[in-house]
Amino acid sequence: MVALSFACTPFGHVLFGALNNIASSKQAWSPGDWTSVNDHSVGGQSTSTFVISTTNKIVQLQGYLDSSKLHHQQPNIGHAGQITTNSKKVWDLSEFEGIQILYSGGDNHNYTLSMKDVLPTVLANGHERSTIDWVHTFTAEKLEVQGVGLESLQMQMPTSVFLAFNKFKPLYRNRLVENAQPLNTKHIRSFSIMIRSSDNDRTGEYSIKLHSISAAHAGTVYHTENFQC
Repeated sequence: MVALSFACTPFGHVLFGALNNIASSKQAWSPGDWTSVNDHSVGGQSTSTFVISTTNKIVQLQGYLDSSKLHHQQPNIGHAGQITTNSKKVWDLSEFEGIQILYSGGDNHNYTLSMKDVLPTVLANGHERSTIDWVHTFTAEKLEVQGVGLESLQMQMPTSVFLAFNKFKPLYRNRLVENAQPLNTKHIRSFSIMIRSSDNDRTGEYSIKLHSISAAHAGTVYHTENFQC
């Protein structure tokens, strides 16, 4: 396992991306750190791509959510997104109270951040034995602005959302786990961010720009005047 270092900022510790237009080589968005995950194995046709800016400071998560042809047995849901790839990494986030996401270009869809503190194991037949996902859903609100140039500005200026660790829900194969052991924030093994049909009432395109994902404390304030577009 690889112990991770973090880029310290007044707003928390950056796990992925940039803050105030600064991206270190360790935290900048990298295509090798993420891979797509979708509902194709259960009949869905949802898609997901990660489009990383040339400066590695912003990534656009985009695709198409389509659960119309899912195998209809429970608990299948349409989903698409991206998941971290390095199974040797361990994030110790025990000093923090949650995750702060900075995003722009919201589309009013509901997105889900998921973490695992135990990775799936591979069985003898090659299939994976599932483990609990700890999930928190947020709405990527589309800012309503008027005036010349303001629409372009709101597409660039990030919005901050804080996801408290004690509000993450344990799911096993999309079902809520009663009496689950608490999330082990000292031993986070993977992150994923996705869109799910269970949280959205329509099929179609989705898109959100991610500036950073950070470990942070409740009440962390993001000052937009410090952001350089």
